[in-house]
Amino acid sequence: MNNILKISFSFIITFFVGVILPSLINDSDYQSIELQKFSLLTSFKDFGFILINNSIALLVLFSSFIFGRWFLYIFYFINGFLIGLFLTKIQIKIFLLAILPHGVLEITTFFVIGLMIFLVKQGYKIKKRYFWLAYSGLIFSAFIESFITPIILKFFH
Repeated sequence: MNNILKISFSFIITFFVGVILPSLINDSDYQSIELQKFSLLTSFKDFGFILINNSIALLVLFSSFIFGRWFLYIFYFINGFLIGLFLTKIQIKIFLLAILPHGVLEITTFFVIGLMIFLVKQGYKIKKRYFWLAYSGLIFSAFIESFITPIILKFFH
């Protein structure tokens, strides 16, 4: 159990280093991302596109079985960096309304899946249904992003 806490903590630290790093970069010529661009989602096509992107990210995460556990850290750092870069370009209102509702579930799901991958590589037996259960978190976060977030944005905008 102590090993699980250590690896969970190290994943989270790696992710947050990635999130914080872009704020240290002085980028004065970026454009702010507007709330209206998020309200354009609301179709099954958007849901499919988001789910495919989440699935591709999941496959990249699974490639750590081939490339080793350090690939997990690289995955979390890069994703943290991209989220941090995005956060430097948006208003807090956009973050709270458009990103937070699905982002918490999506990021947590990727952490849980990464932890399961790490445990499998350490010799633990994890039933496939737990991976499918975690994948359902990605499906649900894509649903939230595609259908719930636009409703929230229309209500508060």
